Amino acid sequence: PKRKAAVDADSGSSAASPARASKADPKTWTDAQTLQFLQALGIDATQFEQDGVTAEVLLVLTEEEFVTLGTGKVQARLLVSELASLKQGIALELDSSDPIIAAVATVLLRRMSDEDTAVRAQSIGALAQLKLSDRRAAAPVAAKLKDPHPLVRRAAASALATLAEQGDKKVIE
Repeated sequence: PKRKAAVDADSGSSAASPARASKADPKTWTDAQTLQFLQALGIDATQFEQDGVTAEVLLVLTEEEFVTLGTGKVQARLLVSELASLKQGIALELDSSDPIIAAVATVLLRRMSDEDTAVRAQSIGALAQLKLSDRRAAAPVAAKLKDPHPLVRRAAASALATLAEQGDKKVIE
């Protein structure tokens, strides 16, 4: 049976529930989709593009190689882990007609639970910019209004306002 992950509003983690399966296989991404994935995560993909980094190459890069390509050390650490998960075929946590956006949203939802405050705050803001049609993106963002760090709470409030401006007025309710 096909399964779909449901987002836990308090933690941003997922728990599988019966429904459609939605998986992103980075091995099938085109070069343009690979660059789109990196850019949507806030990474300057210029060096990746100049060096001809394909999805296949992206999946085997080490942290050191990501840093050489221009990512920061924290971003490199996150990417290695997240790409390994995507390569294993994790179920996507949100629906999207675009599998790259769905993969990015899944990565960002997971980053919202990172121990690094700046990573949590950045991922909240980036998630709001994706213009997802899946309303379930708002619940984990709203849960971050209770985060112990004010930077994360401000990012969550701003993201909820952005989501509401994008047409989902019920986000604020």
